[in-house]
Amino acid sequence: MSDFAPNTKSDVPITRKCLSTRKALRDILKNALPAIEGNHNIDSDDIAIEDVQVDFFAEGGYNYLWLVSFSSKLSGQNFATSLYKAILREPNDDALLPWQMENEVAHLTFIAKNYPSIPVPKVYAYDLGESGNEPFIMMEYIDGQPLSSAWTTYSEDEKLAAARQVAQMIVEMSEITFHCIGGLTLTHDKGPTVEGVKLFRGRDKFHSPDCYDIGPYHSTHAYVLAYYDKEIYYYIHAPESDFDEGYFDVVSKDVFVKSLQETRDRLALSPSTFLPEQPYTLVHNDINGRNIMMRDKKIVAVLDWEFAGSYPLSEMLEGRGVDMLEMVDDETAEENSAWSLRVDRLVAEVARARGWDEERVKLLVGSGNEELGLARMEMVPDFCCEGGSESGAGNGAENDTG
Repeated sequence: MSDFAPNTKSDVPITRKCLSTRKALRDILKNALPAIEGNHNIDSDDIAIEDVQVDFFAEGGYNYLWLVSFSSKLSGQNFATSLYKAILREPNDDALLPWQMENEVAHLTFIAKNYPSIPVPKVYAYDLGESGNEPFIMMEYIDGQPLSSAWTTYSEDEKLAAARQVAQMIVEMSEITFHCIGGLTLTHDKGPTVEGVKLFRGRDKFHSPDCYDIGPYHSTHAYVLAYYDKEIYYYIHAPESDFDEGYFDVVSKDVFVKSLQETRDRLALSPSTFLPEQPYTLVHNDINGRNIMMRDKKIVAVLDWEFAGSYPLSEMLEGRGVDMLEMVDDETAEENSAWSLRVDRLVAEVARARGWDEERVKLLVGSGNEELGLARMEMVPDFCCEGGSESGAGNGAENDTG
């Protein structure tokens, strides 16, 4: 199972051309094979890896994915007995290392170990790159199709059935609670939050407790104040090259930073703004049809947990619902909006059927705490000249999903 995933360190570094160095890949596969087989009695020294083929699979915002196909045979055998596929995931230069990879591995192994009803890919091996090797995660290849791609092939009844599955999973995740806000470490303890908004425009350089409190946080109030501290530190210390051209043409940087500090000071004196404290639940932070894998009309895996963590319950859906399909024109955008609202209603139905009180249901499917939602966005200077919120989250600010 995935919680046995070895932290595999090969003597030969992986290259981003993937693995033109075949020995490095063979070493990784040999060490990962017991996890792939689900048989930890296999001695990797008795395994020969054969017929390795690496094909580019996909590129995400922060990762390159490679499909690795190979066969294996035990010592003394003259022919390969088993054929395998796995996904090799390598971070690109925009990834927040090592926290982003650690958070992904930690959530995948935590969920697989403790909550098997939420399907996730098994982790076979990983290296966070802290010893000089190239970082990677070797994980299960999921035979299926993203819900967003499969959606157009479904009948209306099949779409409703898929939406019910998504709603059920969201409620199950919402019932997994923690004592504070944060990400996960490899030992499944609470750690710093890992969020896309901590990477935008060079913010990753300052993801350090020397710059601001990166978590975990024991109250929503402390979490929101840390977000303002992050933005203030960033705007004071980031080089001009990190800012878009014309960023401070209308409002100077000093005026903008002062406005952020004033809002931060106001919120510091108003802890009751975030009371009563919401439950801290397991939040994926990027739940949508692209990250939900389907096979035979059933959810077989939820992908991309790198920005997951425990957050206030209202941040599960953030008042926006779930994008179920690819929006390529006005018609698909309208259908997605309709189904997103429908999923919200299904989530509420499932929660009530599981005994939730109405106050908690409202937190899950409502609009959430406004100050919290604004704080979790990229704070940009246009609010000063366009009449935006005094919190400093300007029009068009990006959210934390990355």
